[in-house]
Amino acid sequence: MVTLWKYVGITPDAVIGHSLGEFATLCTAGVMSLSTCLYLAGRRAMLMAENCAAGTHAMQVVREGQEYVEKYLASMPQVGDSNGKGSTANYTSQICEITCINSAKSTVVSGSSKKIAVLQQQLTKSGVRTSVLKVSFAFHSSRMDAILDDYETEAERLSFMAPRVPIASTEL
Repeated sequence: MVTLWKYVGITPDAVIGHSLGEFATLCTAGVMSLSTCLYLAGRRAMLMAENCAAGTHAMQVVREGQEYVEKYLASMPQVGDSNGKGSTANYTSQICEITCINSAKSTVVSGSSKKIAVLQQQLTKSGVRTSVLKVSFAFHSSRMDAILDDYETEAERLSFMAPRVPIASTEL
């Protein structure tokens, strides 16, 4: 799409991307070539396939803000917790974790597929709108830690340039 726009004389003044779209953002800004962009995206997919079990973990969009979701997760019974209460950090490491804050009323939670199904059921009963994303892996979650060292090694071998246009970040 960007190539077509450039062909007809339209160039961006700035770029922004979210999640996998950040690859396209960096390519469009001139930070990396198209071949580098495709290589990194493909290598990431291969590393996930090799190191993460597809379908075992899921992602769910919760139509509430981060603070609400943190409090909700902290109030849920936890593995090995006799009184059913505990810190978000404890809950996060054992059950689910907030992995994306898309907006003031859109928070993504990741965890095992079973725990996400339970969480969705409980939130729905509470009147909170949710939707489980149709993805094979829990992107942005600690489940991706298994690929980080190899992915960093791959990226260090490649060439990157200074951006030719400003890049806005969606990271909070």
